[in-house]
Amino acid sequence: MLPKVLPNVVTNAMTKVVTNVLTNHLTNATTKVVTNAMTRVVTNVLTKVVTKLMVTAAMTWSRQR
Repeated sequence: MLPKVLPNVVTNAMTKVVTNVLTNHLTNATTKVVTNAMTRVVTNVLTKVVTKLMVTAAMTWSRQR
């Protein structure tokens, strides 16, 4: 009885550990990818907005001179 149950218990424990590790790594990787993508989008938008503001300010400033 025991010799047959023991491998199952060990296998189940190992499977759980491997699954947890993989899930954590995948979750971390996914989070990183999503965060990086979001950062890129936000950076792009901010850059465009700031560029527009600077261009507008420069044009306004040059008109006033």
